[in-house]
Amino acid sequence: MNISALSTVGAALTVLTTLNSAPAYAALLDFQFSFVDAASGTPVSGSFQFDDSTEPIVPSNPALAGVFYQNASPSSTITVGDQVFEGGGNSLVVANDFVNPTPLDVFDLLIFDDFVDFDPSNPASSVYTGLFLFDADALATNAPPTAVPASARFASVTVGNTTYSSIDSSTTIKAVTTASVPEPASVLGLLGLAMLGIKFYPKRHG
Repeated sequence: MNISALSTVGAALTVLTTLNSAPAYAALLDFQFSFVDAASGTPVSGSFQFDDSTEPIVPSNPALAGVFYQNASPSSTITVGDQVFEGGGNSLVVANDFVNPTPLDVFDLLIFDDFVDFDPSNPASSVYTGLFLFDADALATNAPPTAVPASARFASVTVGNTTYSSIDSSTTIKAVTTASVPEPASVLGLLGLAMLGIKFYPKRHG
């Protein structure tokens, strides 16, 4: 199963202002997963940490699905069998009630990836560090979730050149910080974003 992404051209980033009001606060959350790889039978588990207050980059076209949170995930851990892989620097994409036209299906999704190797000229070739599909309306909105269902309907993670996947995965989100932490954006200012959109095209293979 492949999930393809098509990003529109161009983004304008402008520092608007430095806030003089009280600082915003953010929570660092931990998305945890575990499943057995369908192809090899290898147990796979891990987590992606993410900041739930990262400023969204919303689609320029309101008809497009998915919201992009740049560099929202500072660290990740993926365990495959007895091997542990540490990573970081991923962005997060959240899509609520995404409609897949062929075959017709509706689901919610989370994607963790740095998007460095994303090829807009050939979106079907895209492979993501972490991809998780849930039933429609499992996620309340396109905002970074503070809770997820106990299981995903499809999950895949990629380590190096190998992708591990399953049609069933246990999932949960836990708070890493017991107290809120100051959000750097409140000190440095807000980023104004324009002309950026993301569209996802899931593709099922029989």
